[in-house]
Amino acid sequence: MVRALRIVFATLLGLVAVAIAADPVKVELEPLAYPYNGLEPVFSAEALEIHYARHHKTYADRFAQALQEAYETSPYLRNIVKQGHTAVLQQLQKFPAGLRSRLQNNGGGYGT
Repeated sequence: MVRALRIVFATLLGLVAVAIAADPVKVELEPLAYPYNGLEPVFSAEALEIHYARHHKTYADRFAQALQEAYETSPYLRNIVKQGHTAVLQQLQKFPAGLRSRLQNNGGGYGT
């Protein structure tokens, strides 16, 4: 059962996608490719909804907030943010420490 849950989590995390909009600081969760009950009985609909619609969305929202703060901090950081999420994550060392940790912790999987 534990192995099955690990596989489901890995599958879930692998399929979670983020829409990269024309707005460089906008981060949106795309809808899942299956209904919340699509992984039952191994993963309940309620657990999937909590994980995706609440927990994962919180990471996306916090990443967007950190991107917005970086965008407004300086023209130099604004240019990095305009290059996209991958550029931000590849150039984290150029961001102030507090902002860097928020970008890395909340956006580590986006755009990579």
